[in-house]
Amino acid sequence: MKPLKVGIAGAARGAGFVTGVEAMPDAAVLHAVYDPSEAARPAFVHAPGVEHAVESIGQLLALVDLVVVSSRQHQ
Repeated sequence: MKPLKVGIAGAARGAGFVTGVEAMPDAAVLHAVYDPSEAARPAFVHAPGVEHAVESIGQLLALVDLVVVSSRQHQ
């Protein structure tokens, strides 16, 4: 069975999930990240396995099997 491709929506807050995904390499791999902030995306692609830093949630959903949503509420 192939590992699930995991995506994270919310790069700044989602960084905490990287270690958890990396701890289960046979089950999941961090494949893509989305953040509305262009400045937040590049730092995330240095994590092992991350192949995509995308510009929209639609792009993220097309690339992964599972999404971790870790965004903050805007007031």
